[in-house]
Amino acid sequence: MSSSTIVPPTSPPTSVDLAARTRAAGRRFAGLSVEPDYPALEALADLAESGRLRVHIQATLDLAEAVKAHELLESGSVTGKIALTV
Repeated sequence: MSSSTIVPPTSPPTSVDLAARTRAAGRRFAGLSVEPDYPALEALADLAESGRLRVHIQATLDLAEAVKAHELLESGSVTGKIALTV
């Protein structure tokens, strides 16, 4: 049994169902709710538009390779983002 924790970015009403399914699969569940910080988001948007904000993408995989993407993430060796193309 894995000791993974699933943490969604928000806690919508459906997270009760997700929590139950997660626990039934033998995993832990933790909800997370974040209030947007609009000034910080605007600053990030400005940086992105000016080209001063760059995202390190370690790998770009086809959606059909989603399993491989998960394996890479679970390996703990990922230093950037993994992008899936549709």
